[in-house]
Amino acid sequence: MIFATDFKKLIDDHGVSLTLVKKSSGNYDPATGSAEVTTTEYPTFGYFYNKAYQPLGQETIERFTRFCVISGLDLSVEPDVGDLLVGESETTTIDFVRKITSKSSVMVYMCGLKQ
Repeated sequence: MIFATDFKKLIDDHGVSLTLVKKSSGNYDPATGSAEVTTTEYPTFGYFYNKAYQPLGQETIERFTRFCVISGLDLSVEPDVGDLLVGESETTTIDFVRKITSKSSVMVYMCGLKQ
């Protein structure tokens, strides 16, 4: 069994500096036909990893999913689907988010990333 403190140690020992970029829509401009999009950046730390899996009923096809574990203790907002994670050499889009808590505190967010 893996505990939240295990993820915290993994991030502390091997994590990298990241920026969580949240997008929000502003006012709609009828002249352009679009809404103004603003971004807000939040510094954090995380650990990227890949997980290989084989779809049920498939013997030879192997797919890879990219994940990032983000520290929840130093982050003032929750990551959402569609937010961006910007690292040293890559920018990825969050596809899903799972919270790992200890009592009422979020220890880490496990984020699935779009490839």
